[in-house]
Amino acid sequence: MYLLVYGVIGPRALNQIRLLIDAECEVVETGLGHGEWQEMDRRLREYAHRRSALDAAEAFDLVRAEQLKIYVSFGFVSLYDLTSESTGRHTTSELGRRQGERRM
Repeated sequence: MYLLVYGVIGPRALNQIRLLIDAECEVVETGLGHGEWQEMDRRLREYAHRRSALDAAEAFDLVRAEQLKIYVSFGFVSLYDLTSESTGRHTTSELGRRQGERRM
């Protein structure tokens, strides 16, 4: 089961998602040793921490880029157009994300 969650969800929705995941999951013997799964868990948590730090840095830089209007130097009419072109992400969810970053 794959879940894609965009935006902020409330505690009730989060609880419903947890119930769905629990209903779909089955216990599987992995054969991993006690220390091995702990190491895997530590690395996955580290990746998430790094990703959130990068997201925060990106949000800060995007806000500053909007303030400086650097997109004009590249011939674009908005920062959204510049980032869409440079990243290849041309979605309306990207626009919503940029608006959310601006509010922070």
